[in-house]
Amino acid sequence: MNTEQKTFQAQSCYEALRWQLLHGQLTAGSRLVEEKWSTHLGVNRSALREALVLLAHEGFLESGPKGGFFVPVYSESVLDEVLEVRLALEVGALEILEIRGQIPAEGLRELDRSCDMMQQLTEAGFEYGFVEADRMFHETLVAMAGNSRLLRIYRQAPLPLNPLPNPDMETRRGNMRETLAEHLELCKRLNEGRIRDAIELLRNHLLIGHKIAKETPGP
Repeated sequence: MNTEQKTFQAQSCYEALRWQLLHGQLTAGSRLVEEKWSTHLGVNRSALREALVLLAHEGFLESGPKGGFFVPVYSESVLDEVLEVRLALEVGALEILEIRGQIPAEGLRELDRSCDMMQQLTEAGFEYGFVEADRMFHETLVAMAGNSRLLRIYRQAPLPLNPLPNPDMETRRGNMRETLAEHLELCKRLNEGRIRDAIELLRNHLLIGHKIAKETPGP
C-alpha cells in the first residue's frame, strides 16, 4: 500500500470513528481491538492505528496503561468541562453577533433548515439523526459569528453530544420535541434581532442539556 492510499484510509477511519465517538455509539470504557476494527472498516491496521493515535491525541480516545485504545468514560468533572467549553464557544459566538450588531441572513436560513430536519426526524423517531441535526444547529450558531478560528476550535474540540435519556421511545421523543421547541424559540429571537434574549435562552438550553447528560448512564 502506497503513502497516498494509507493517508486516505487513515482519514476514512478517523472520520468514521470520530463520528461514532461523538454520538455515543461506542461503549464507554471498551477497548478498540485493532484487528476487529481494521476488518470492520476494511482498512490496513497501520492506517487504523494512525487514526487511533490522532483520536487519542485529540482527546476522543484514551491510551491504556498497558497499551491499546479505549473509549473514555465521561465522569461528572469531564461533563462539566464540556459544558464550560460549549458555553464559552457557543454563547461567545452570539456575543460576537451582539457586538457586531448584525445577524447573517444565510445563518438564519441554515438554522431554519436544521429545525425542519429535526422536526422530520422527531416525527420519524430517528434518534441518532436528530442528534446529528442538533449538532449542526449548534455548529451553525458558532459559524454565524464569522470567526474562522473560533469555528475551527469548535469543530475540533472533543465535545460528546448529550445522550437522550430513558430507554422508552416515547419519553425520548418527548425530549426531542422539547429540544426542537427551544431551538425554534432561539431562531425566533434571532430573527427578531433579540440577541440578548437568544443568549439567555442558549445558556439555559445548554445547562438543561448538561443536567440531563449527568443524570443519564453512558452507553
